[in-house]
Amino acid sequence: MSYKKRRTKDEGRRTKKKTTHLSSLVFHLSSSGFTLLEVMIALAIAGIAIIAILQTVNYQAGVAYEHTLYTRMLLMAKEKIGETEISLQDDKGVFPETDISYETMVREIKDSQQTEDEGIVELKVIVRGHDKEIELSELVTRK
Repeated sequence: MSYKKRRTKDEGRRTKKKTTHLSSLVFHLSSSGFTLLEVMIALAIAGIAIIAILQTVNYQAGVAYEHTLYTRMLLMAKEKIGETEISLQDDKGVFPETDISYETMVREIKDSQQTEDEGIVELKVIVRGHDKEIELSELVTRK
């Protein structure tokens, strides 16, 4: 009989130790890690931030491309207005190795009151391409 009592006491102690140990282990695990909900919220916030950054970079790249295109077309128009100033002739064409076209026009400026400067000429260049158009004009005197 004493043997049975002893065995029951030992089992009780062992069970107590296991549950105490198990509860402290469970408490320890839950306090040191993140829950699934916290991880999912963090990933959602990171995803939204990355999408916003990518959209901003994409927009800025498009704006930079537009500015580069306008600059190229403006330089082409200045080149053609310089050539037209020398030749003083109308012309049409396409710039080599591009799909950008140009049109130059020379127009004599006539004043109703005859002034000293009778040889004033307006030079106009229109450059078209990529659904854009740039127009430059310049007044020069005929030599």
